[in-house]
Amino acid sequence: MPVRTIVAVLATLLLAVPARADHEPPPPWPEHDRIYLMASGTEYLHWTVDPTDPELDQGLTVRTCGATRTQGVPGHSKPCLTGGLGLDRTHNLYFAPASLLETPFSWSAADPLRFHFELEVEASQPYTVHGVLQLGAGLATSEPATEVAPGVWEGAITSGAPFGNAPVEYVGVRVASQSPSVTMRIKTGGESYLELPQTVGAKAVPDLLREDVYAPEPTSYASSTRTLRFNDDAWQAWTFTGDAGEVATFDLDLPAPAVALVAWAELYDSPFLYDVRRGRPADARRGLDGVAVRLLRDGEEVAHGAGPYIGEGIGSMAATGIGTGALGLEVSGLDQTDDPLPYEAHLVAVYGDRTLASMRWRSPADYDFRIPSIASCPAAIEPFPVTPEVTTFHVDLDWDTAAAGVPSWTLRYDMPGVGAFPCSEGGTGDNVRFTVPGERVWYVGGTPAYDSLHVSAFDTVFDFEVRYAYTPPPKEHEEE
Repeated sequence: MPVRTIVAVLATLLLAVPARADHEPPPPWPEHDRIYLMASGTEYLHWTVDPTDPELDQGLTVRTCGATRTQGVPGHSKPCLTGGLGLDRTHNLYFAPASLLETPFSWSAADPLRFHFELEVEASQPYTVHGVLQLGAGLATSEPATEVAPGVWEGAITSGAPFGNAPVEYVGVRVASQSPSVTMRIKTGGESYLELPQTVGAKAVPDLLREDVYAPEPTSYASSTRTLRFNDDAWQAWTFTGDAGEVATFDLDLPAPAVALVAWAELYDSPFLYDVRRGRPADARRGLDGVAVRLLRDGEEVAHGAGPYIGEGIGSMAATGIGTGALGLEVSGLDQTDDPLPYEAHLVAVYGDRTLASMRWRSPADYDFRIPSIASCPAAIEPFPVTPEVTTFHVDLDWDTAAAGVPSWTLRYDMPGVGAFPCSEGGTGDNVRFTVPGERVWYVGGTPAYDSLHVSAFDTVFDFEVRYAYTPPPKEHEEE
């Protein structure tokens, strides 16, 4: 199968420019002495050093936690984590990072980490308020806070330091009570915060977005279901064709190390019931056949996507840090009708450290539901790469659906070192920002939001988009 090369990239042009002897040191990180508890309009909670972050503009967050909270009731099912059994219950709000720390910070009993929460609590039993830090797999919890004025709680965390070593660390507000449920009203517009024992260098999302200035030669690549946009021309693409009745391996050769690879195969872009309900010609193969991709080197698997699954007409995979040389893209189909559908497969190699600006792609959904108290939440099978120079990235989810009820979805994902958010535990909105640097492949999916009420089966098409922000390029590279 011939390879169509979209952009030929020479490895010698991709090498980093050597640093000059008079290389200017980077400017110092801004110093901060508070971490603020903030909230977005999508019901996701974040901590940041910037109380004016425009993405976190909610001044008040209200959550009802515990037994009286029923999922599947539109407008009344915002996320809240309740732990414990019987008389020992904790009701928790956790705030994900929306800032980067230059270095970890520490505290001690003599010099504690103090907090100030503007919080009103409704509970049927006595309660205590605590500050909590999730430090990787561990927790640091304060002693009960003091209500220094009506609805104003202050306290201190004296153990558990440091903060800033794990890939992801959360700040939490906890209400402990024998009450089966509580309602928390916390001011999240910069009024609730942690007072740090020393100043720390830190950058909030607005700082990181301002620094994302590298885009010398915007380019793009598109197929029928996916569009990749680039900041420069340091990328290369191949296209192959086949059908779902065979397993085929297509050979290609990387002329330079790739910081990321993205591959996908397109069998069809909308599922069977979606087409039926939209008045399109019904093709039973769209309810039965599927496709999947794998990346091979010397016959050994390097990376793989999910599937092939019934009714999943697009298979995709991503990988990071792939060396030069020969590779194979394996495409396997699930053909259950003896009338295989044709596919078009694509592989894009990204060579530059700041090349990939965004990706947007369609994905047919199989089935899920959210009814009062229970839900079915599909796996996160949509991969996208995050490379070392990424500082923050934003994932947006749209959908076109014929589902019955009041359908609404949010993003399913795994947070490194923390765990899975499979079923709307983080928020109910259709977009999420992640300020989690580190080279890895992330997986997302559309999952029923807590406050939706629907049944969906092969009648929905999701539209995902990820947008990256990068560290500023070296001065020498800018001058080149």
